[in-house]
Amino acid sequence: EMSGTAKITGNKATRDGGGVYMSGGTFIMNGGEIKSNTAETNGGGVYVSGGAFTMNGGEITGNTAKGIGGGVLVNGGTFTVSGKPIVSENTSGSANKVTDNVYLPAKKTITIGSGLTGGTIGVTTGSAIAPTEDSTIAIATATSDANGYRDYFKSDNDSYEIVANNTQTQL
Repeated sequence: EMSGTAKITGNKATRDGGGVYMSGGTFIMNGGEIKSNTAETNGGGVYVSGGAFTMNGGEITGNTAKGIGGGVLVNGGTFTVSGKPIVSENTSGSANKVTDNVYLPAKKTITIGSGLTGGTIGVTTGSAIAPTEDSTIAIATATSDANGYRDYFKSDNDSYEIVANNTQTQL
């Protein structure tokens, strides 16, 4: 568990998970910051290959991965957000860096926990199919009206926008 003003900063991984690497268990972030970490492959700030990562506020910013998931890569396990989390200003790529805050491989989503009251969460999807107005890609699942959370999420690709699905359960 990480809380208050705790910081994970300036670390470098020769593979995945520059700041935090999760292969199981539970990591709860109640505030604090994960900042300026680097991964030679994936997950510059946090790499989730298994387990449960819950972010109740705090900031994940300024991290870099040479592969994918500059801020957070949710490769396995779960990622739940509550409070006012900020996941922004993270990048990936080796030569041509791109904005890549939370990377979700195909069919992975962020869970919106109870008490999400604000924040900024940038999202990149790894779906092989580009989203269209008639064929959306789910990025987050809510326990209640997903439309109420729309303003807290932003596509890392300016060509896409965040909308609620027709049943108001997913963004």
